[in-house]
Amino acid sequence: MEKYPHIILAHSKKGERLILSNVKGGLTYHWEYTPFTHHRLNQVWDLELLKSKLLNNKANIDWAGYQWVLNKFDELNRDYRSPADVISQNFKEALEAAANGIRKFAEAWSAFGYKGKR
Repeated sequence: MEKYPHIILAHSKKGERLILSNVKGGLTYHWEYTPFTHHRLNQVWDLELLKSKLLNNKANIDWAGYQWVLNKFDELNRDYRSPADVISQNFKEALEAAANGIRKFAEAWSAFGYKGKR
């Protein structure tokens, strides 16, 4: 996937692009304006379900690109990351989850009217 870090598979009615990538160790997709919401494509059937969703929402699919991804699905879905990359990515995700938890706790605490020292 290093040769093809991002594959544009479709365009929405609003012009937003659906991007396939392998940055998280497997084939994932996300919409252009939501780069942090990756959805995993574990098997070819998931790609078929994605195609159905796109067609139901009247997205414009790049059929040549779709067929290429379908033919090379197993190759594109491999995890090419080094062990250090896997560990660092898992550590980063754990820290982001902890930060989000603290942020939500602070929001809930402030909803009860508690003001911290400033």
